[in-house]
Amino acid sequence: MLSYRHHITTALLLGSLALHAQPPFSKNGYKQNVLSIAYFIESANNSVNSRNGLLKKDNYRNKITSLNNPANNELGFNLKSEILTALKPLFAKAKKNRYQKI
Repeated sequence: MLSYRHHITTALLLGSLALHAQPPFSKNGYKQNVLSIAYFIESANNSVNSRNGLLKKDNYRNKITSLNNPANNELGFNLKSEILTALKPLFAKAKKNRYQKI
């Protein structure tokens, strides 16, 4: 039979303070508890990884959405002003030839 001090040390190592308050388990019960804690930690790790992946994907989508804004200057140019500059000759020609085809 293991000592009380061993149960406290095991409880602290496994992150569960409730283990030392319980009576000593048989070998199979103890193994089952360790396995359930391991499965819980694995599930928690998967949840954190999923959350991080979702946050990164959301940040990526927000960045792409902001870059699709025609008034955005982050790429070094403004798409709106570039389009207006390209269309300026067409607007001038349309103004000159008001009722004729361009």
